[in-house]
Amino acid sequence: MLQPKTLSPLETLSPSSRHAASAPLPSMAVLVVTACLLPGLLVAQGDDGGTWGGNAPEPRVAGDVVDSQVAGPPEEACAGGVIVDDGSTEIAYGWVPTVDRGRYVQEFHSGQFSTTDLESVCVCFRRSASSGNDDSIDFRVVIYDSVTQAGDLGDPDVVVPAEEPRLSLASSGSGVPIGTNGEFFEISMQGARLPTGTFYLGVEWDARVDRFFFLCSDSSPGTEPVNAFFREDLFDAWSSVFKSNDGIFQDYKALMIRAVPNTEEAVDVPGLGALGGLVLGILLAGLGLVGLRRR
Repeated sequence: MLQPKTLSPLETLSPSSRHAASAPLPSMAVLVVTACLLPGLLVAQGDDGGTWGGNAPEPRVAGDVVDSQVAGPPEEACAGGVIVDDGSTEIAYGWVPTVDRGRYVQEFHSGQFSTTDLESVCVCFRRSASSGNDDSIDFRVVIYDSVTQAGDLGDPDVVVPAEEPRLSLASSGSGVPIGTNGEFFEISMQGARLPTGTFYLGVEWDARVDRFFFLCSDSSPGTEPVNAFFREDLFDAWSSVFKSNDGIFQDYKALMIRAVPNTEEAVDVPGLGALGGLVLGILLAGLGLVGLRRR
C-alpha cells in the first residue's frame, strides 16, 4: 500500500539524463535524485518525490486530449484489469529536464486479456520537490507492436518494441503528489484495439516541461519480474531494463501500469432474411386490414 510520509528538504541531483526515486531507509524521509550511467535517465529514491511535448506522434484516437481521473487507492485502480504490480511503489523512473520525448513501456501479451478491446489504462505518477508548485503532468499513453531483431554477435534474436507506436493518446493528470505516495490516474481508452501477441504499453512525456516527474515502479521481492523498455530522443534503439548496465534497475520488478479490457458484449440483432421479411410484411398487412374493417 502507498503510504504518505513526512518530507525532508534534502535532495541531490547528478548530471545524468535518467532519474529514479526509491523508498528511504527506516527513520529517513528524503528523496534522492540519482545520476545514471546512460544519458537522459533519472531515478528518484526516497520521500521527496509533466507535461508531454516534443516530437511525439499525433494522437491516433479521436479527440485531442483525453482527461484522466484519479483512480483511487491501488486496490481500486483498474480493478478487474491486468495488474502485475503489488500496489507499492518503492522506486520511480523519470528523465532529466533536457529530454523531450522520454518513454517507458511494459511488456504485455494479448493472452492476458479477455478481449481485444481496451477500456482504460491506469498509470501511477509521483514527483520530487524540484518540480515546484505545478502538480500536473501532460503525457501520452502509447501502445507499441513487437518486432523481432537479430541478436548481436551471434546472440539469439530479440523481441523489442517497434520504432513508432500504433496508438498514441494525449492525456493529462493533476494532483501528482510529492514523495513515495504515488497517485494512479485512469485514462479512458474506449475505441482502442490491442495487438495480437506480445505488445508494449506505457507512457511518454516531455521532461523539459514537466520536470522531475516519475513513473512509479514496484521492486517488492514477491513481485514477478516483467520486462520493460525505455527510450528517449537521443537513443537510437530501445533498451531493456533487464539488460541495462545501469544500477537503478537492479531491484526493478514491474512498472505500475495497468490495463482493463472492455468486457461488454455487443448485442447482435439477427437479420430477418428474405422469408422473415415476407412473413413480417404479411402480418403488417393483416393488421392494417383489421384496422380498416374496425373503422
